[in-house]
Amino acid sequence: MPPIKGKIISYSEDYMVKAYNEVKSGISISAAAKKYNIPYSTLSYKVHESRAAVTNEALSNWFSEISEFFKEKSLESVTRNPKRVFNCDETAFFLNPKVRREGANGGHHEADPHGNEKAPPPTLGVGYVAPWIRHYNWT
Repeated sequence: MPPIKGKIISYSEDYMVKAYNEVKSGISISAAAKKYNIPYSTLSYKVHESRAAVTNEALSNWFSEISEFFKEKSLESVTRNPKRVFNCDETAFFLNPKVRREGANGGHHEADPHGNEKAPPPTLGVGYVAPWIRHYNWT
């Protein structure tokens, strides 16, 4: 049976501003969310500013500080070599992509013949120089 999705609650931007101001003046987040029919989690994100707020100035300052650090350590050549510049975002490589569907568990779930190997290892790499990998099945 497919999962049941919740209904989408629509609210105006004006209500969001009013709820935000009331929370800042002392009312609880849940009370303001109920009063203005706004999801608690949405209002909580707005109030606690959970998402990163990076300004252009802060980003520019960071690059200036890094450049100054490399100059002090005589490492300017590091930034000019593309093999030494890494994207530190994790990429998922599934090492066991073969999953068969043969009616396992009453036909509702996929059967993994090699145990629980569904979680991919976190991987970082330079991209165009990634070495080849040979994966041996466990038998």
